[in-house]
Amino acid sequence: MAKTHKQSFFNNNKIFFIALSLLVILVYGRTMQFEYLGFDDTLMIVDHYDYLKDLSNIPYAFIHDACKFDNEPGGVCIIYRPLVVSSVMIDAYLGGVSPKFYHFSNILYNILACIFLFYL
Repeated sequence: MAKTHKQSFFNNNKIFFIALSLLVILVYGRTMQFEYLGFDDTLMIVDHYDYLKDLSNIPYAFIHDACKFDNEPGGVCIIYRPLVVSSVMIDAYLGGVSPKFYHFSNILYNILACIFLFYL
């Protein structure tokens, strides 16, 4: 039995990948114009950029919590997020301190998450 045009459209994964990617870009693309938020972005990225831009610190992210940089004294922060911190380190290395690259990488992560969920 020959496939109809409608059946071949829905069986073409490339169409879905493009549609999902465009949908994510449509929803989150505007964030490329945004600056850092006043929450943890300044603490996490701007204040510790010198530490984050050095990729040799990635193993340190798997040993300490996300708020502990260079054994700084201060408040208690127990957030173990090694993959998030490693991702921020890669962003800092590739994109510098500008928020545009961090927003761009988040858009890519959302596209990858949608494609991954599509395959589930």
